[in-house]
Amino acid sequence: MILLRAAVTALAFWVAGCAPLAVVGPDLSAGVGAVQAFTLGGRLSIRQGDHNDVVRIAWQHAPSREQIALSTPLGGQVLALDVLPGLARLQLPDRAPIEAADDQALMQSVLGYALPVRGLAGWVSGQVDAQYVTHADGDGEARTVQFSSAGWQGTLQRWRRVGQSDLPGLVAVQRGDLSLRLVVDQWTVQRVDP
Repeated sequence: MILLRAAVTALAFWVAGCAPLAVVGPDLSAGVGAVQAFTLGGRLSIRQGDHNDVVRIAWQHAPSREQIALSTPLGGQVLALDVLPGLARLQLPDRAPIEAADDQALMQSVLGYALPVRGLAGWVSGQVDAQYVTHADGDGEARTVQFSSAGWQGTLQRWRRVGQSDLPGLVAVQRGDLSLRLVVDQWTVQRVDP
């Protein structure tokens, strides 16, 4: 139960950083080579105060769909989130699915505040989305290294070439005493062609 609560809390706080804010600095998300769709597998570490949990994450992102599954290191499912146009569904073990018209309404009903899950994809794919990021620094190859959004401080590290895209292998964000660390073990991407 503690792992389930931590995972739902981590997902909630992770997507909370995607609240729309004004942009300071360049928008690096557009242009040739921007990742349009991806699948990733990895590990998500959730630390709050003295409590630390690690879950496996499997995420499929497409322009019209988000599918995020969190599981224990041994493979037991902790939660599954599916967001489509007009429908968002959260499945927790041994419970009926919770549904809403969209991701923000679903998070509002489950957590008590609206969170845009779809905006989070830019963080993990290393793209700076003007709608969600307030500050970004490039590292000379126009890749985001540090960002600040809605009270979150983030760092994208361990960049690697996947096809023709450079993607982070480590996404670390912190807000207050909550820190999340996503280590991406596997990337599959689709690019926007010119």
